[in-house]
Amino acid sequence: MNRAELTAAVKDYLNRPDMAASVVNSWYPMVEGVLNRSLRDHPRTFTRATQVQPLGDNLLTFPADMLQLVQLKTADTLWKQYPADAPVVVSNGFIARGDVAELFPTPEDDTTFLIDYHAALAPLDADEKTNWVSVYFTDVYLYGLLREAAVYLKDDARLAAWAGEFQRRTVELAAQGWNQNWSVSMRSA
Repeated sequence: MNRAELTAAVKDYLNRPDMAASVVNSWYPMVEGVLNRSLRDHPRTFTRATQVQPLGDNLLTFPADMLQLVQLKTADTLWKQYPADAPVVVSNGFIARGDVAELFPTPEDDTTFLIDYHAALAPLDADEKTNWVSVYFTDVYLYGLLREAAVYLKDDARLAAWAGEFQRRTVELAAQGWNQNWSVSMRSA
C-alpha cells in the first residue's frame, strides 16, 4: 500500500472518515522510528561509492540515510575507525564526527571510497509514497499507525490491542533474517 491507501485504511479502521489526513500523516515518522530500531539491518545494507571532494581537506561526507557504518574502504584497503579522543591515528584510519569521517592521512582528490552501511527506512512522504515495508508488510505499518492513533485519541482500551499487534508483527518480520545468508523462517517448497 502507498501512503494515501494506508491513511485511508487507518481512517476506516477507526471509523473516522472525517479525520484530517495531516493528523494521520503526523504518525508516520513515529512508526518509522520504531521500524528503524527494530529492523535496522534488514534489506537496507548498502555499498555506496563516494569520491573525495577536491577540496584538499580530509573530510568524507556520510550518506544522509546512514544509521550505522559497517565499514569504510578504498579499492583494496579497509580503513580503521578510531574513537574521537584517539591520541594518534595511524595510516588508513578515520574518526567519525557527526555526518563526516575525518580521514588520516588526507587522501588524493580522486580517491573513491566504498561505504558499507545500514540505511534508514525510506520515509513515506510526498516524494516517497512506498517503501519495502509498506509494499510487502502493509500490516506492520497499519498496526503501527493504529497504535499511534490510540495514543492520539487517548483510547486506552484499543492501545493495548494495537500496540500488541504492532509489536508481534514487527518481531515476526525481524525474525525472518533478511540480512543473513539463510532465512530463520520456514520456506515452502
